[in-house]
Amino acid sequence: MTTKTVGLVFETDECPPSTNTYYRNFRGHMVLSQQGRCFKKAMAAKCAGMRKILGPIKVRLDLRFKDKRKRDLDNYFKAIFDAFKDVLYEDDVMIQEIHASKTIGCVSDPGFTLEIIQVAEVSPSSSSSSQSPPSSSSS
Repeated sequence: MTTKTVGLVFETDECPPSTNTYYRNFRGHMVLSQQGRCFKKAMAAKCAGMRKILGPIKVRLDLRFKDKRKRDLDNYFKAIFDAFKDVLYEDDVMIQEIHASKTIGCVSDPGFTLEIIQVAEVSPSSSSSSQSPPSSSSS
């Protein structure tokens, strides 16, 4: 039996905004900032013509920053994952696994690469049928 892997790779030279700048407070509510809206729109435009993966996914994210400032890797997840919702996948709630890395001082190749792989769903009946219940024997 062969398994077909469905996936795609998106690469850009734009660095994403951090969570700290992706949202702002407006009248007591958190809303997408101007920078966040621009990033989301730019990413959607770059994905024009790419297919959307349906169902559960796992992602590999490689961030590359030009300067050598300290950066929290996880501060960029929300902006990136939200920007591709309804574009490359249905919803970021479908992400089941994340592998991420960052490189700082990457002057020649800043930006990020996002690899998305569809996760094969295992039906509960097939996983339970492979195990037989323990047998009880009385002496």
